[in-house]
Amino acid sequence: KNVEIFDPPVPAFNLDPNIILEKEPFELIYSGESASSVSWVLNAMTYTGLQVSGVEIQHEGDYPLLLSAVDQNGCRGELEAIIEVIRRPTLFIPNAFNPNGYGENRIFRVEGVGVTQAEFWIFDRWGNLLFEANDVNQAMNVGWDGTFKGEKLPQGVYAYRIKATMFTGQEFERLGTITMLR
Repeated sequence: KNVEIFDPPVPAFNLDPNIILEKEPFELIYSGESASSVSWVLNAMTYTGLQVSGVEIQHEGDYPLLLSAVDQNGCRGELEAIIEVIRRPTLFIPNAFNPNGYGENRIFRVEGVGVTQAEFWIFDRWGNLLFEANDVNQAMNVGWDGTFKGEKLPQGVYAYRIKATMFTGQEFERLGTITMLR
């Protein structure tokens, strides 16, 4: 009696999108050698099929993935990988700051996660430009200290315009007001 030995399938996969964000659905797409059945184990869940839509992970972190493929001969191939889930990009703009105070609210700056580009402008009530941040470092680290040409400005409400780009390519533009307390 002859015995035939077959090589197991070599599993492979793609993710869509290829950057996985927490709380955002994504697809697992089998791209390996021919398989008659495919199963995926990710985050204590088991999925079946060559393409699985609507997979969602709630928290950032590294998650092990086990991909199993069985071919028409019953041979099984497996692939283990780590799926990195990252925080969703966010942009936070405070509504008040106190340059004379203590702690974190002494400077008005853009805050966020995943911001790759940012710039902002501060205007007085007549539309005069008081401050301009032209790069992400100025916008998120340096910020505005409530002065114009080295002079402290009075307590009041000032207008801002903020433009930011996230690592995902998503762009934000916000217009609003910031209250400066003294």
